[in-house]
Amino acid sequence: MKGPHDPSRLRRHPDWRRRDPDDRSGNADDVQIFNEADELIEVDKVVGPTRLTIVFACPPQLRGRAKFRYYFETFGDPVVP
Repeated sequence: MKGPHDPSRLRRHPDWRRRDPDDRSGNADDVQIFNEADELIEVDKVVGPTRLTIVFACPPQLRGRAKFRYYFETFGDPVVP
């Protein structure tokens, strides 16, 4: 994928659409972006390889494997304990 990306638009798949506007489940709640010197930077969009730290809101019953979605592309396979 080319162009600038907005990491806050990442969603946990398949819950990438909000059913209830107050339900934050599946959203990227806390996004931190770091530069090449590992310093925290304040930007809205990133281009190219970037180190991120992202905290997702997940329901307590989520167990096993998860995937992520960025608009129409899914990726990743982390294991949720």
